[in-house]
Amino acid sequence: MMSSLSSLRRRVQRLVHRVSPVWWANLGRISDLLARRLPMQSPPILVVAFPRSGSSWLGRLLAYADNACYLREPITQARRRWHPEAVHAVSDAGVQRAPRYYRQYADRAFAGCPAFSYATVRDPGDWALRRRHKRRVLIKEVNPFAVGWMRMRYAPTVIHLMRHPVAVALSMHRRGWTSQTLREYVHPGRLADSPLNPSSVPTSFWGQIGAVQGLAHRAVKQACPEDAYTAVQYETLCIDPVATVQELCEWVGLRWDDAVTAAIQSHSADSSRNAPDPYSTTRQSTARATAWKAASPERIDAVRAGYMAAEPTVYTSCWGE
Repeated sequence: MMSSLSSLRRRVQRLVHRVSPVWWANLGRISDLLARRLPMQSPPILVVAFPRSGSSWLGRLLAYADNACYLREPITQARRRWHPEAVHAVSDAGVQRAPRYYRQYADRAFAGCPAFSYATVRDPGDWALRRRHKRRVLIKEVNPFAVGWMRMRYAPTVIHLMRHPVAVALSMHRRGWTSQTLREYVHPGRLADSPLNPSSVPTSFWGQIGAVQGLAHRAVKQACPEDAYTAVQYETLCIDPVATVQELCEWVGLRWDDAVTAAIQSHSADSSRNAPDPYSTTRQSTARATAWKAASPERIDAVRAGYMAAEPTVYTSCWGE
């Protein structure tokens, strides 16, 4: 009986994830045609970060702008759901090359076609056809190594969110995401062109993930022209989310009003309660900025050794001394 119920649940879940909550996005090629014939304002906006950096929080806050149409990880979520062999969100196919299965989902996302499930299309009412010409597509993704290809193909304005490497490593460790090594994350060509010597990186998870983050931060910056790129640190967002998001909205052309301010404050209020959902977009913001400093000195030193081997330009002097 339990086996039958589990099988039924899986079938229902697969059906639900095949259906977009936006009616016109369920028409196959007609949906693609509608998206092309009724283009959105350009350029599209891409929020990119390494996983566990707070990008879901930032994406949700930016999406409160009334001219934003938000897609949460349309490429990553569709790729992992429909192609089980694509198990890792961070996948490096080389400079300006797309990882496997990327193009079919990215083409739709950047064209503003919300042919994705409710997990990606969070606000279906934003996608009315009659208002497309006044709106911007806002995409949140978590593969920094694919930004070069996305910039070349879609020319988005890029918001690069970075979080302290120790904080990211701790969060990944809590999730059990510890199996990939530096060479499994990073394409050999990118690794050979980098200043990093793999033999100098600690072999522990902490050292390896530090090096990967250093290379990921470099990859995004190098892929973007200055007039299409801005960087924001998670810690800055935690300390003053309202001012930080307002500045980002003004830079990318998203409208700001009192309703956005109120929404951000509700998502960023300090509280004595911890959010039970590790993917929650609600934050006890000021408490998050320096929480990583509670890590053991051994873990901090290993992450630092790996990260600094990539010769990054951020987080070079804030390691808890």
